[in-house]
Amino acid sequence: MMRLIDKTVLITGAGNGIGKATALRFAEEGAYVAVTDLDHDAACDVAKEIVEAGRKGFAWKLDVADANQWDMVVREVSSVHGTLDVLVNNAGIAIYKPFNETTAEDWAHITSINLDSIFLGCKAVIPYLNDKASIINISSIAGIVAMPNGSAYNATKGGVRMLTKGLAVELAKEQRGIRVNSVHPGGVNTELFQKIADADEEQANELQAFIQLHPLGRLAEPYEIANAILFLASDEASFITGSELVIDGGYTAQ
Repeated sequence: MMRLIDKTVLITGAGNGIGKATALRFAEEGAYVAVTDLDHDAACDVAKEIVEAGRKGFAWKLDVADANQWDMVVREVSSVHGTLDVLVNNAGIAIYKPFNETTAEDWAHITSINLDSIFLGCKAVIPYLNDKASIINISSIAGIVAMPNGSAYNATKGGVRMLTKGLAVELAKEQRGIRVNSVHPGGVNTELFQKIADADEEQANELQAFIQLHPLGRLAEPYEIANAILFLASDEASFITGSELVIDGGYTAQ
């Protein structure tokens, strides 16, 4: 039985990587998938792939740091099928610099995409959510443990973790059954990692060393993260809220 049959789902940063894998996986499970991305062409490509497979997908351009765009897209997505059941806040960026080299502009930029967008997205969708809806915020193991030269990234992903918990408790008290959880991947084999590996030999060696810090000895594939997000979105996770699901091949267990 399909786990998301006729549910409407909005996914940010869904033009590639984890977001794309999640959009495709959710469509397989019967969802109407709103594929959103700052790169509208990428979002359209994913939506086209969903439709060509005989499933339900549609694309919107969304700058997750823009409150007005959030309000517009959420209204339009909700009007398509008169409902909104799942929000996956996946869009994010990474900036790795020594703290002394991290500028105020770097800080403002990464915070706007990685943390402010979660606030804006949740604010925008809550009035439209069905009872028993699910919000899944994609954080990182960097929201749990420190990463070298990653103070700004750590701060944003740690903020996502705690915003998730606070909102989960607050919404639980409304007795609508809306759940809010965070997902914390370790290294994932996305296009970004491939670009790092291809950049130069030094970066490739650093990436290989990072991979070996995962006891399973490899990166996750995007579909493996998507499957975990699917579980949290489904009714199978009906008593899970305010939790953090770590998917890191054992990285944080050491």
